[in-house]
Amino acid sequence: MVKIPEKSIVVLCGVAGCGKSTFAAKNFKLTEIVSSDKCRAMVSDDESNMAVSRDAFEIFYMIIEKRMRTSRLVVADSTALSRDARKKLLKLARHYDYNTILIVFDVPIEVSMARNKERERKVPEKVIYKQYDAFKDSLKHIYSEGFDDIIMLKADDIDTFEIEISNLNADSLKYDQIGSISEPDSKSYFNSIYFKSRSGKKLKLESEETQEAINIIEGMDVSPSMIVYVPPAIPSINNGSFEKQSDSISHYFERAGDFKLVIEVRDFDREFVFIICKNSKTSIKVFGTNKIGAMYSYTSTVKLDKKLKSDILSKIQEDLSSSGYFEDYDTDFIVFEGILNNDNKVIPFKMICSSRASFYEKDNIWQLEAISKLYGYSDIFERHESVIVNDRMDVSHSLSKLCSKGYNELVVKHANAFPELHGEILQPEILCSSHRILSGEGYFNLSILSHELCASAADRFVDNGPCRRHLEYIIGIMALNNRILNIGVG
Repeated sequence: MVKIPEKSIVVLCGVAGCGKSTFAAKNFKLTEIVSSDKCRAMVSDDESNMAVSRDAFEIFYMIIEKRMRTSRLVVADSTALSRDARKKLLKLARHYDYNTILIVFDVPIEVSMARNKERERKVPEKVIYKQYDAFKDSLKHIYSEGFDDIIMLKADDIDTFEIEISNLNADSLKYDQIGSISEPDSKSYFNSIYFKSRSGKKLKLESEETQEAINIIEGMDVSPSMIVYVPPAIPSINNGSFEKQSDSISHYFERAGDFKLVIEVRDFDREFVFIICKNSKTSIKVFGTNKIGAMYSYTSTVKLDKKLKSDILSKIQEDLSSSGYFEDYDTDFIVFEGILNNDNKVIPFKMICSSRASFYEKDNIWQLEAISKLYGYSDIFERHESVIVNDRMDVSHSLSKLCSKGYNELVVKHANAFPELHGEILQPEILCSSHRILSGEGYFNLSILSHELCASAADRFVDNGPCRRHLEYIIGIMALNNRILNIGVG
């Protein structure tokens, strides 16, 4: 059994004869189902009259929107095989702040053909073949389209699958019920999560690792509604000396073409994500809380008392407001990653997003320039020590120079946020450390995917504000980081 919030649109996707309408009739009220076939009948007294499809779909979308205006559950019963059709439904859902669920009827074409022959209104076989081709093509795209949940049903699942409508609204599920399982034999809403990365890689999170990631999120000292970003795990290339690591990194990034790298000092024990809002009105609107900001980490071993956190956030917010930062950059909030040093000064090193744009995919030279501009808005900020190198020999020299200053955690980045080799993404960031660390290119594939999910999470947050799909990406990043750590333990 899957529980879904009442304020949802359930989009049924599948070819004629796959069992969509029968499934809908079994699981939902007649008034909740908006059928494209019924809309054709309303126009022409004939459900199969394709000549009136344009008029029928005007009615189809009109009824859906009318139900959304009254916050009623909607079941969209059409084939939904085109990306444009699904996009239009998603757009309506976002406008009315609806939870979106796509139920995909992955039924063999032979089964659909057999069921079609038993129906009173038969669809021509050539039409079903054409629909089936469109269905297979849809499977390549649906996980990246932005649905809050996707349920895949095989032919044997359709008769036994059950849905329960919960009176919890979408917002409570987004924040408070994230991944909770109320019954031992029921499926969590986050039982399995599917992703398709920007580079086309597919990822499925099983319930155990999903729950493990959720437990970490719930244990963080921040409301889930304010978790915009968590950093990806950064592996090293080997466990040799700094000199050996330097040589290997140079060879690795050389393959990306233009050789320009950024080396920066890091302190993972003292790294935090900072969210600073223009005012409490913005915070309530965007994050659902009247707090003017947040400061959180799941990697830091430094425990800060609430007053110190509050003082730091208040200082940054007051300085950014009084110095005109929010007006200068026309934004309602800013999210960045930074280090809290021993003097409780903040060393920002990566801009994540604002209310206007996502910055995760900005190149690292842009990042350095954007961070340098931030220093002028508050004296709580301290400069981040970093260098740009354009030659292989400079890498070793720069690393040695920083090591001589006592730094033992350094990150080397390509100038491009996502460097590529023959269309394949290379590891964006590589850790250099004097400690024994997770090393080797075997870790890189997971870390690369985690970086891609970070970019997607930031994009979705800026586009939609806090939404269930955004939180799923956060869970995905956390789960991938856990996979890396578990490999290391193994």
